[in-house]
Amino acid sequence: MLAATNIEPSMLDPKYNWKLTVESPEANVALADLVCERFDCDMIMVPIWQGVMIVGACEMGTEFKISEERVPYPVGYPIKSKEDIQKIKLPEEATGHLKMYFDTISEIQRRHPELFLTLTLDGPWDLAMLLRGDDKLPLDMRIHKDYVETDDPIRKEKIRKRGDPEIYPAIMELTTQAAIWMFDLAV
Repeated sequence: MLAATNIEPSMLDPKYNWKLTVESPEANVALADLVCERFDCDMIMVPIWQGVMIVGACEMGTEFKISEERVPYPVGYPIKSKEDIQKIKLPEEATGHLKMYFDTISEIQRRHPELFLTLTLDGPWDLAMLLRGDDKLPLDMRIHKDYVETDDPIRKEKIRKRGDPEIYPAIMELTTQAAIWMFDLAV
C-alpha cells in the first residue's frame, strides 16, 4: 500500500506544486499516473494532492491557505458560535473540492483498473476540527463534559462563563450528518 500524499508533488515532477494540484483535477491524475509508473503497488491511499480540502470542509465554509510550497491548511473556521451551526447547509450533491476529489478518484480508477484505490473521507471529529478549529473544539468538548457531569448549579454557572456547553453536541450532530452525507454521495 502506498499513501501517495506522503510524496510532495514537486518530488514527482518539478512542474507540479500544491497550488496547481488544488486547482486542477488533471494535475492530480497526472501525478497519480507518475506514482503508478514509479512504484510497484497494488493499493494507493489518497492519490490526490489537495490536503484536507477534499473532505467537504471548504463547501461548509472553512477557509484554506493555498500556496505552491505547502499542503493547504485551514486558516478560517465557519463555526464561531452555536448560531453559526444552523447556517451550514449540506448541498444535495458534491460540489467544489469534494466533487473534484470524487471525479479525480473515478478517473484514476478508470485509468488503472488493476489498482485498489481507497476513498478517504473524514469522520465527525475531524470535520468538527475543520469547522470549529483545533484550538476551540477540545475546549468545547471539555466544557460540555464538565457541564453535564455536575448537578451543582453554582458550578454549572461557572462553566457557562467559560463557554457554551451546548455547542459541542450541536457541532458533533452536524458533522455526523455531514460524514454520512459525504459517504452517501460517494456510493
